[in-house]
Amino acid sequence: MGCNKAHIAINDQPLWQYMLSLLNETHFREVIISGPEGLPDIIPGKGPISGLHTCLSKIPDNGHTQAVLILPVDMPLITSELLVQLVDQGQSLKTPLHYDNYQLPLYLPITEALRNYTEAVVHEADKRHYSLRRLIAHLHGSTIPVPDDQDWRFRNANTPDEWQHCLADV
Repeated sequence: MGCNKAHIAINDQPLWQYMLSLLNETHFREVIISGPEGLPDIIPGKGPISGLHTCLSKIPDNGHTQAVLILPVDMPLITSELLVQLVDQGQSLKTPLHYDNYQLPLYLPITEALRNYTEAVVHEADKRHYSLRRLIAHLHGSTIPVPDDQDWRFRNANTPDEWQHCLADV
């Protein structure tokens, strides 16, 4: 995109604030923002795993069931209803969960296995280990079907042209 996507304007606000307002429409109690607008990566350059690793470092193990929802900043067409559905089913199944054909958004129960995996991977030199697909497979994640006619909501914007298509559908 040639710039930090989080700062692109949508509905007269930066994209990261737009996505935050989307999360505020849900029942999530805490939101941790990874990146320049929130927590900088402890170990940068490892893709989404860097941000997840940093966020997990800020969530103490309190002995209760905890989970995270990873939501990319560049997916402005996703709805709070789709996020709540994902989290509700993830909580019910007690497993990492995402929609068919889309690794994000991603529901992850916080487990010792998740913490250990992210800690190990951020120290890897091989970029193949930074993949969310590998993380999901390692944790034996599962998928749920995308509701009818909702595939377009999972579109993300990685180019100016994709951004314009997203804006047309907001």
